[in-house]
Amino acid sequence: MAAVSTPARPYPGMRPFEENDSDLFFGQESQIGALLQQLGKSRLIVVVGESGCGKSSLIKAGLIPKLLGSRKDPTQALWRIAASRPGRSPIANLAEQLGDGHALDVQI
Repeated sequence: MAAVSTPARPYPGMRPFEENDSDLFFGQESQIGALLQQLGKSRLIVVVGESGCGKSSLIKAGLIPKLLGSRKDPTQALWRIAASRPGRSPIANLAEQLGDGHALDVQI
C-alpha cells in the first residue's frame, strides 16, 4: 500500500500565530498597513478587542515581522516592542516589560 502524504495545515490550530508563523499569516495586509501608518504618527499603538479575535496574531505574525523586516541598522533602535497582558495591574505589567530589558528594540 502506498503512503499518502498530507500537506501541512496552513494554520496553527487554536493557538495564536507567533512571529515564526508569519509565512502562514495572511489576509490582514490592510490592518497591518494601518498599524504601520499609525506608528508613523504616534510612538504607541494599542490593539483592543474581544478575546480570540486575533489581536495577538495580528501583532506577532503581522506587524512585528514587518517591522523587523524593515530594519536598516539593528544597532540603532528607534522602537521598543513590548508584549504585555493587562492582568490585575496593567500599567505595572507594561512598565515591567519596558523596564526589565524584556522589550525588543527595533530600527526601522
